[in-house]
Amino acid sequence: MAQEDRLPPPGAAVATPAGGDASADTDAAGAGPAEGPDRFGPVLVVEDVDKRYVTRRGLRTTSIHAVRGVSLELHRGRVTALVGQSGSGKSTIARLVTGVERPTSGRVRFRPDPAAAGAPDPGPEGEIRVDRLRGRPLREYRRHVQMVFQDPFSALNPTRTVAYALSRPLVNYRGLRGAAVRDRAAELLEAVGLAPAGQFLDKLPHQLSGGQRQRVVIARALAPEPQVLVADEPISMLDVSIRAEILDLLGALVRRQRLAMLYITHDLLSARVLADEVLVLREGTVVERGATLEVIGAARHDYTRLLLDAIPTPFAGEPRPA
Repeated sequence: MAQEDRLPPPGAAVATPAGGDASADTDAAGAGPAEGPDRFGPVLVVEDVDKRYVTRRGLRTTSIHAVRGVSLELHRGRVTALVGQSGSGKSTIARLVTGVERPTSGRVRFRPDPAAAGAPDPGPEGEIRVDRLRGRPLREYRRHVQMVFQDPFSALNPTRTVAYALSRPLVNYRGLRGAAVRDRAAELLEAVGLAPAGQFLDKLPHQLSGGQRQRVVIARALAPEPQVLVADEPISMLDVSIRAEILDLLGALVRRQRLAMLYITHDLLSARVLADEVLVLREGTVVERGATLEVIGAARHDYTRLLLDAIPTPFAGEPRPA
């Protein structure tokens, strides 16, 4: 069976084996795409952004147009999937959203929830221009927009324990000290299905499975209590047997904690499982967008249909029954 064919349909519960890779929060398991609009409006808006990279070698200048006029909105409790092949500009958009890079043109606007812990002052306009942030304000913004990285093997320091990895955002952003740091780290591990937490806190990354490492990466992203998660291909380097579990965990966290998520992937099948909305990106341009089931079930653009045709199926080439 092809790898992605083990993923469940939206809203289906996922069986979780024992041994640390199972989600401990069974009440939230199986949460599919959310229904209904966010009555509070978008928490983050990307508006008509362009990004060009210019390189100079001697007298020669080369310009690469990585992102062209992309707009999107992220809503609390909902997942927006950005789908495209390698080099389509997905990770560039992630860097613009997190403030790692600034757009050449366009705007990135953050509308924080004033009731959230440590919410920054949005000023009289009720929003923060991320593309203008510098220094300390940018650092404070990053507390509220966290990344879940693609590679759990390189995302964790191999010489530091799980407890240390989780302690850094708790100390730097939450201001916790002493025993409160370890207690909160244990709570985070429990929240991502690593239970009992005492079995994992003092382990090094090489003592964990790939799925367990990715759960630690997710727990670390949750430590500052963000309002937005950017998940960049979070299952692509995991064993097929636990991919569905990680997707199920992410979906449950989004809905339970009212997070907004930008889910970046090349795989429309995993987007179908997790996302409420899909944007299809080709060569830096959004060629199709809409509700997940509409885009996947009735794709309008040739490129979207090409991505759908690329999904492996064990029944390809078999004659249909009469």
